[in-house]
Amino acid sequence: MIPKLYKYPVLLMLVATTLIGCATTKTEQTTPTVAAEGPTDGVFGPDALKKLTPSCRGDKALNIAFFLNTQNNTFVQAMKSGAEQAAKECNIKLDVFDAKFDTTTQINQIEDAITAGKYTAFVIQPVDSVPIVESAKNAIDHKIIVSVTNSPLGDAADRYPGTITYVGHKEIEVGKQAGQMALDALGEKCGKILIVSGLAASPITQNRTNGFAKNMSRNPNCKIVSDQPADFDEGKAQSVIENLIQAHPDAALVYAHSDNMASGAITALKAAGKQLKVVSVGASEQGLKLIASGEMYGTIYFRPFIQGQLPTVAAAVVARGAAIADIAPYYNDSGNQIITRQNVTDFRAEW
Repeated sequence: MIPKLYKYPVLLMLVATTLIGCATTKTEQTTPTVAAEGPTDGVFGPDALKKLTPSCRGDKALNIAFFLNTQNNTFVQAMKSGAEQAAKECNIKLDVFDAKFDTTTQINQIEDAITAGKYTAFVIQPVDSVPIVESAKNAIDHKIIVSVTNSPLGDAADRYPGTITYVGHKEIEVGKQAGQMALDALGEKCGKILIVSGLAASPITQNRTNGFAKNMSRNPNCKIVSDQPADFDEGKAQSVIENLIQAHPDAALVYAHSDNMASGAITALKAAGKQLKVVSVGASEQGLKLIASGEMYGTIYFRPFIQGQLPTVAAAVVARGAAIADIAPYYNDSGNQIITRQNVTDFRAEW
């Protein structure tokens, strides 16, 4: 969902680009100036796009590779659409690689793309942030611009040294926000909590759980009794909850790491005649409908279209001559807000 202030960000951006016209193209270069590490406070996605997009286009088409962790996911499909929008705006020949949630596959794809020698820039959505680091470093060593989205590389909180930007969320904070929703939904009495998490080894999964648990610890009546991965898959989440509500029939709330998993959880709860509170992450079209109907308490606003568009635009801007210092200190967060039934009509889903 998009707050009404930014209801039509792509249209506004295209109008702005038309008014500005074809800005003077900077000299094409493949070796950006590397600046010292800058501050990490992010500018909200649409503002970053309005600043960057007029400088991303040039007469020479850029070859950019986008490495997705999977394409079998509506969130990631929206990211791909955002990257494709950037390709149209910035004169980019975009090649998209699907790792199918397999780390080894993604490493091989990145290394093969380095060997191919045809790409000016990479945009990487890591399957697993730590193992991908060496391949990202190798790309940087080969003078390839590296932009990261959705999950930071390594143990970085946001931008990894040598990369130009990170577009995503600080997942510990996302988990804390989900925890706040749970506290609000359950009140002082609280109760037993079931977590349906994403990929077991993923830092995103670990941080969303750790942030949540940190906030829940504020109320001693709140007890997380189970945390089971469902790989960001709706059907798997349904199966997980079917089993968990048998083991914990008195559970009070489900925390799902994504809206599609929340939907699977709600399907299982309905079939069992249970009315647990459900909180989630993502702000999908499906999730917003569940909030509006009262079936889900709340979710956290994510913008996958911008998470694909912005890092691709940033890569093009650097490829056309901008120093990393012009990009990295500012464009590292796509923003997030809590959405409940009270404000759900103010948002429009991007996936």
